[in-house]
Amino acid sequence: MNPIKFLEPTNFSEATALLDQYAEAAEIIAGGTSVVLALQQKLVVPSALISLGRIPNGDFIRLESDGLHIGALANLRELELSQTIRKFSSALAHAFHVVANVRVRNQATLGGNLSSADYATDPPAMLTALEARVQAQGPEKKREIPLSEFFLGFSTTALEPNEVLTEVI
Repeated sequence: MNPIKFLEPTNFSEATALLDQYAEAAEIIAGGTSVVLALQQKLVVPSALISLGRIPNGDFIRLESDGLHIGALANLRELELSQTIRKFSSALAHAFHVVANVRVRNQATLGGNLSSADYATDPPAMLTALEARVQAQGPEKKREIPLSEFFLGFSTTALEPNEVLTEVI
């Protein structure tokens, strides 16, 4: 068995180029809570892990004229405690609060939570009710996907194999 390559792009464009290069033999890892479990259970056996951990400023939380913008790399604990999110929707802050336990929330990212498409997580339902959309970046373009159209089934999203979820609006 070959060792798994651990790749660390410094921006989302590099990450999508690596996804394009490795095709379906790669997995994205941010906080790692979903991917590590899948690796341990041998549900995925990638040849490469593409870590988003070195991408700066991917964890923003800001209120803009068109709504709340959250970077995909924001961890669930930051979101749970954010005054900006509480002001926007206390129910959304509570949805982040009820995910697993505080150790998991300190590690898990919003992008990972949504990209894992696990029916048992709370934020997707609340974000869908709030008519959220996600921004996905591929090697050649960005696109927005309504969250109501993002989840296609258990562990299946509308992301193309070479796209990364970068933002939730």
